[in-house]
Amino acid sequence: MKVKKVGGNKYAFAFEGGGYAETIVADGTDQPGVFGTTFCVTVEGPNSWKVVRKSDGKILLTANWKLSEDGKTLDDDFTLIQPNGSKFNVYYVYKRTAGGPGFDGTWESISETVNSAFELQI
Repeated sequence: MKVKKVGGNKYAFAFEGGGYAETIVADGTDQPGVFGTTFCVTVEGPNSWKVVRKSDGKILLTANWKLSEDGKTLDDDFTLIQPNGSKFNVYYVYKRTAGGPGFDGTWESISETVNSAFELQI
């Protein structure tokens, strides 16, 4: 994951190794995102952001990002909302591999903890 500060409170985001696909202002408003979605980042504190993605006004995912005091790790409490309304939660820990300060940087996942049950039908 990459977050690049492009000026003021404006950031570019790249998820899953792609190029910077979305550039938005971190002001808590829904803004155009990839694949017809909206993307919203709310600054809740100097080391805390809330991220929300929606499609047709329905929440697809939420993520609470917390930056460590030393700025070297990022905790991501990620919840995906399934079409049937059930929730799938994963707690990620990322380490900074480049960039900074703040959320600006390149982040590599170093830990994933699934906090949800899921059912497989065979």
